[in-house]
Amino acid sequence: MYRNVLVMAASSQKGDIFCCVLFHDRKIQFAKHAVHTWYEELKKSKPRKQLTLLYLANDVLQNGRRKGNVPEYISYFRTTLPKVLHIIGKDQEIRSKAVRVVNIWEQREIYPKEICLNFKKHLSRESSSESSSVTILYHSFFIVTSSSISFL
Repeated sequence: MYRNVLVMAASSQKGDIFCCVLFHDRKIQFAKHAVHTWYEELKKSKPRKQLTLLYLANDVLQNGRRKGNVPEYISYFRTTLPKVLHIIGKDQEIRSKAVRVVNIWEQREIYPKEICLNFKKHLSRESSSESSSVTILYHSFFIVTSSSISFL
């Protein structure tokens, strides 16, 4: 059921139907299933549709927060969004729009600032393995002390 509604909402560029279905189904197992279905659809979509699906999640999160009746969706999206934002972050145009969405979540307190900062890290181009290898390389050439920098 969720997959059909999700495809229809994403193709029509309007999330109203999807939001209504989600808000109606307040049971936790349905929230988990709906967010999982959303994630699976996003993974196999092209960047423009991924952005549409992110906007759809944004609609669910903001309406849920405003109405105060869907904390389970906020929780399930919170655990899924880092993976999603890492996927979305691969496309420069989409990444900048996704950063704007995360900034809105931070401003409107959908998620705490620390979580939004973590989301933004997942949007960056570098993976954690790349940044740690740069750090190791940096430490192999320089010795940094509080008073000076020595070259090896």
